[in-house]
This record gives sequence, structure tokens and C-alpha cells, in this order.
Amino acid sequence: AVPQGSPAVGKSIRDLRIREKTGASVVAVYRRGKHIANPSPDTEVMAEDILILLGDEKECGGAKELIELSA
Repeated sequence: AVPQGSPAVGKSIRDLRIREKTGASVVAVYRRGKHIANPSPDTEVMAEDILILLGDEKECGGAKELIELSA
């Protein structure tokens, strides 16, 4: 889950540039028990969101690091 203090909170998927920076793609978001499939690039990331990523282990690890540390 996206931590409360993450710099990613309040930013859109587009603004985070996850795919560009890591190669991983956000293919779904779980938010408060609801599933958002194929989220729009304009979807805003919220604290406690669970982002479902598509990519290899390195790409997904890079995305996790980006979201948790320095978006």
C-alpha cells in the first residue's frame, strides 16, 4: 500500500512517470475495497492505495521504491 507520507500521495499516475522511470505499468488500483481496472493516467494516487503493477521483478521493485521514497 502507498504509505501515508509518500511523496506520491496526491499526484497522478502520469505525474509520477512510473512507466517512464522504471518500466513498470500500473494496471489496476485497489482503493478502500474497490477495484479500479486500467486506471486513467489522471488517476490520483491516495494514501493506502494498492497499485497493481505489470513488469518484471526489477521494474516492479523500482516502482515500489519510487512510490515509497522519492516520487
